[in-house]
Amino acid sequence: MKKLNNYQFILLLGVLLLASCTDDRYEVNDSRPTGETVEVSFTYTVDKMLNVGENDIPLNGDGLLTRTVPEDLDGNDGANAEVKKMTVLQFNELDRFIRKSNATLGAGGAVSVDLTQCTGLSKVIVLANAPAKFSAVTPELGEQFAVVAKKVIELTQESDLYYVDPDDSKNYLFMSDIATIDFTAPPAALNLTFKRNVARVNLKLELSSFTLKSVRLRNVPKQMLLADQVSEKQSLVPYDTSTGENIFPFESGLIDYDVITDVSDYLNAGKYSFSWYVPRNEQGVITAATSKEKTKEKKPYATYFEIVVEDNTGYQATFSIVPGANNVVDYNLMPNKVYTTSLKVAGLGEDDDRISNLTTFEGYSNSYILNPPAVGKRTFAIPIKQVYKYWKGTAAGYGNESSVLTGTWEVSHLWSDVTATGVTVSTNSGSFNSTAEDGEFEVKVESSATNGNYIVALKAGGKILWSWHLWVTDYNPDAFTGPVDQAIYKYKVNGGYVDRYGSFGTGGLPWNPGGGYGNGVIMDRYLGALSDKHVFSKTGKSGQLYYQFGRKDPFCPPLSSTNIKTSGALKEIKEIVQEPQAFYTISVTTYGYQWTSYGSSIESGNIWYDSSLVDERSIYDPCPEGWQLPTSNGFLGDFRAGNTMYTGTNLAAASGAGRTGVGVRYWPGGDAEASNTNVVWYPAVGYISHWNTAGQPNGAPIGEITQAYDAGTCYMANTHTHLGIHLVYRPETSYFVANATIAPSSANPVRCVKKDVAE
Repeated sequence: MKKLNNYQFILLLGVLLLASCTDDRYEVNDSRPTGETVEVSFTYTVDKMLNVGENDIPLNGDGLLTRTVPEDLDGNDGANAEVKKMTVLQFNELDRFIRKSNATLGAGGAVSVDLTQCTGLSKVIVLANAPAKFSAVTPELGEQFAVVAKKVIELTQESDLYYVDPDDSKNYLFMSDIATIDFTAPPAALNLTFKRNVARVNLKLELSSFTLKSVRLRNVPKQMLLADQVSEKQSLVPYDTSTGENIFPFESGLIDYDVITDVSDYLNAGKYSFSWYVPRNEQGVITAATSKEKTKEKKPYATYFEIVVEDNTGYQATFSIVPGANNVVDYNLMPNKVYTTSLKVAGLGEDDDRISNLTTFEGYSNSYILNPPAVGKRTFAIPIKQVYKYWKGTAAGYGNESSVLTGTWEVSHLWSDVTATGVTVSTNSGSFNSTAEDGEFEVKVESSATNGNYIVALKAGGKILWSWHLWVTDYNPDAFTGPVDQAIYKYKVNGGYVDRYGSFGTGGLPWNPGGGYGNGVIMDRYLGALSDKHVFSKTGKSGQLYYQFGRKDPFCPPLSSTNIKTSGALKEIKEIVQEPQAFYTISVTTYGYQWTSYGSSIESGNIWYDSSLVDERSIYDPCPEGWQLPTSNGFLGDFRAGNTMYTGTNLAAASGAGRTGVGVRYWPGGDAEASNTNVVWYPAVGYISHWNTAGQPNGAPIGEITQAYDAGTCYMANTHTHLGIHLVYRPETSYFVANATIAPSSANPVRCVKKDVAE
């Protein structure tokens, strides 16, 4: 007997499957030929989606929302139960595909479809309202039923789940069912019960003391079965053999639906209501006792709500809530079911992994403003880019010693000017290493944290590689984003103001027209101060910070004698990077009262200023991200009399003879009658002495404040003949001097500017 080759066998199989098919139509009767076209009638109903309950999720100890019945899917949402089109995939008695037909939808719900006569039982997969990607699927002749039913269709967007009817332009949900036709007897009309191939997820949201910024559904499977309900009936839903669970999808094929920012459209009677349709996402269950344990991290492919809210300080928190059959252990979204999550947000909670109020910073800075939350705690991610920029840098004044960027690094608290409560420093992994150039450490600030200044350091083998100033304060100057108005000089922000120094009646402009600050603003207080009306002390107190010229790290007097370093030689800047607490002073005047050799040859001593950079802000600038020290060319030479007012007691007394509370109020607009809220305040804080002045009037030993209440000083970023340039004013004089000089080893307060805020 001659054997058939593979090609001949496949060809013969096709002939057997499709034998006697013609274009002739036969009525359904006992004598119809096999393979001919017959007309079969259908009736159908649509199964209502099963409500699996409303899961109330209280946060911060609040009570549950009142339960309400979820709106039925077949409501007026444009994706209802009406069938607009029907496609039938037919399989023969061997469960092999033989035909694809489009049904005819008649009046009164009557449906008919052309099928192929078979010799026995024939299965049909019926797709109702199949979206374009699904209706385009045509199995290969002879393809097995089980293979076709489990075909996976790739989705790219939410609209892939809908059929858009060309007549009314409405969206209709995709449904399916399976039926078996017995061709050994005249087949009766088929009765179908369609179920939707998608689940509905509802989010009901109520906020207290928060503003809703956005809502998004994330981790939606981009894989969907061709006929999900058919697969479920036939137990054909894919099975993950690696876990022993019915998990689908078990690959990370996920998409995010569009973010909703215009949330007012979803608000009714003080509550928000959102709904989405999603494919099957069956991720199993966990073992847990409370809803706090049901986090998106436990099942990385689970669908979840991402809810962004904002508190009254302008900071945001993100809630990640996973829907399911319950709010504790279940991570499954099953087709033709409705899942409703009710969430009431009254606070950020304590140690709740579903809540992320992480604030991240992008740039290279040496200080960061950390605003405590109204309730709970807020996490700030501090980048460590400065470490690499400095130690890998080869320019003058940089570390040029990349060999230190090895081993294990740790971040720890160095010192603070207040009792360090409510502020915790940590790293994600407990340590850093030399591959963590884009790494960060976390600072958690509780609502009960004490406002003040915290210095933290990154160390390798106990040696400091870099340090940062963390300014914990209610003041948020970044809240002002513009525009500036040339007639307005103070702008309200959270916790205070930002100022402009504009024109006034006499003396011209405090802002130099060519100095680059025409559209800029300046903080209403010294860096680190606890308020814009901060009252200073002659001996030092919290919020009273001073900087040696060019130093990125502050000092808060009185200084410990162990931190005062006197030397007869100039110091390398690398030494002060690794000793941020050391107050360096030189015992001889040969070097012009410098403390470092860097300033005597690089940029004419402008350690804080780098003209090679776009923003001219050097790696040592102590200001927060987005801010910098002003340069003297930004100011005119002085602020004239008639526009300032000195305050305090005993102003007529001789220098150092008991004056208290001395400072100067300055009206940028020249309005001396303006209320106190419209003025700029410069308290006369003096400076930290760099040499022993105890024998001089109002003198003080090294490291202590001198000339407090007698003079006000404020460093600028540049120098003049190796002397630090600063603002200075005295009660005995009638004006500020904006380009006075002082020994760079002295420590003065600083005030930060933002150069350009668009008009």
